[in-house]
Amino acid sequence: MGSANGEPQVPLRDRARYRFDRTLARSTGTLMGWLVITCLAVVVPVSLLLVWTDPGSPTSLSGRLTAAWRISAETLRLGAATGTPLRMVLSAVLGLVALLCVSTLVGVITTGLAERMAELSRGRSTVLEQEHVLVLGWSDQVTTVVGELIAAQAPRRPRAIVLLADRDKAEMEEALAARVGLAARGRIVCRSGPPSDPDVLALVSPRSASTVVVLPSAGPTADSEVLRILLALRAVIGGYTDGPPVLAAVRDDRYRAPARLAAGPLGTVLEADTVTARLIAQCVGRPGLSLVLRDLLDFAGDEFHLTDATAFQDGPFGATLLYHPDSCVVGLLTPDGRTLLNPAADTPVLPGSRLIVLARDDDSTRVEDCRHLVDVSAIATARPEPAGPSRLLLLGWNRRAPLVLEQLRSTARSGSVVDVVADNAVPGPREPEADRPARHDVRFRSLPLSRPEVLLDLDLGTVS
Repeated sequence: MGSANGEPQVPLRDRARYRFDRTLARSTGTLMGWLVITCLAVVVPVSLLLVWTDPGSPTSLSGRLTAAWRISAETLRLGAATGTPLRMVLSAVLGLVALLCVSTLVGVITTGLAERMAELSRGRSTVLEQEHVLVLGWSDQVTTVVGELIAAQAPRRPRAIVLLADRDKAEMEEALAARVGLAARGRIVCRSGPPSDPDVLALVSPRSASTVVVLPSAGPTADSEVLRILLALRAVIGGYTDGPPVLAAVRDDRYRAPARLAAGPLGTVLEADTVTARLIAQCVGRPGLSLVLRDLLDFAGDEFHLTDATAFQDGPFGATLLYHPDSCVVGLLTPDGRTLLNPAADTPVLPGSRLIVLARDDDSTRVEDCRHLVDVSAIATARPEPAGPSRLLLLGWNRRAPLVLEQLRSTARSGSVVDVVADNAVPGPREPEADRPARHDVRFRSLPLSRPEVLLDLDLGTVS
């Protein structure tokens, strides 16, 4: 039979079955509710029939209802009823129906618990932490970042570290456990899902976090993914002025400006490859400097901290150097957010400024007059003789190599030479800018570096 508009009419049985199937598919609780209703729809009428057909049942209505309730509660006792064959058959049917309902209910509960455990193992449950550190994205440096975050936390005020990345939760926990150890795993919460999805990002409570760190992945679209994560973060938090401070890293400097716009006024964007290239260039020709930088930048021992500068307000920066017996003052953070490392001694300490110090912890800095400890005779005033040109050798090539060469252009001594040797053909050197002339020559060669005789022919004895 057709409907008024020409479409075939769906039978009532099919529509009822469709609605019933949709109801069952909603949740485990809905399925349990239908199971209870079905069981009561069979048990209660049969119990009433057993009471009303029993000659020895009470005569009052309340007594019979009480007896029916007692029989309903004892439905699993298959041999409880005696008397006529009809009563015994009804009792057996009642017990079998109850047994079927109970076994089905146990199966439903077991399946629901298994599904919940599987959901938890997938890392899709909500995080209800407060003042936690939120790390978004997965990269090769994520284990180092999490390890340093744990080392930076004081034992008296540990904070949870929540990690959200589009990876398997078990794989993330295994990788982090190998880095931080089992003792610190209790403070790490891993969640699986794309951080650029606002719905998934809302599960890790970014608004209540103390700091948000966004890491670029290892793929070719890492920087664009960082932009999407920052935009999703702003959508979840609901603005650019509220929420925790954000620290993001990009690899290509072309993405720095849009990333800073997406991060907002509370965000800081670092060019990871540029910073790495600068550190490498600074370590060239300075043996041991890499160990010094590592000791300064990690959280083992002393590290950089910010401390209050109220006691030195309106005075010169040089006056702060001899008033910290347990720390070393290295710079100044101005009220407008500018960082001044090793400024001139007469630089004024404006109201609202903070001192940048090297100290054991952020609360271990104390002020004390140490001017009487200065030995003026031990101060050297002579400057060392400037070194001459050098020959540098760069083996291999990757995405950071052009940045390293760019840093060497401005830091190498005049007349220096850089030989770049790689297995494959590499692009030639870029022409220096007009206001930044090159101080050295760059020569490119393509040789198989895996062969020992090739390395011996490079004249390593003349390399600085």
